Amino acid sequence: MFTFDKKELPLFENLQIIFNSGSIYLYKDSNVCKYTLSEKKAVISIINLINGKFRTPKVHYLYRAIDRINILHNQYIPKLPLDNSSLESNA
Repeated sequence: MFTFDKKELPLFENLQIIFNSGSIYLYKDSNVCKYTLSEKKAVISIINLINGKFRTPKVHYLYRAIDRINILHNQYIPKLPLDNSSLESNA
């Protein structure tokens, strides 16, 4: 599940189309939205897409998701370290 601001809705709508999976929930009287995925293939694809791209301690939430996928679905997704490269190199 991804929690995001309503301003980012077009990005998550595109992800929903690309992966042909998931549901987007909009909360009344709030700018908060949630995108949930239920298909294993889509979840693994998104994890592989963002793994190794984190720059903050929030990477631990990704690591917890990786542990869960690895155990529940008999996968081996490695936990890549934080991205310490310069911001300009990723532009």
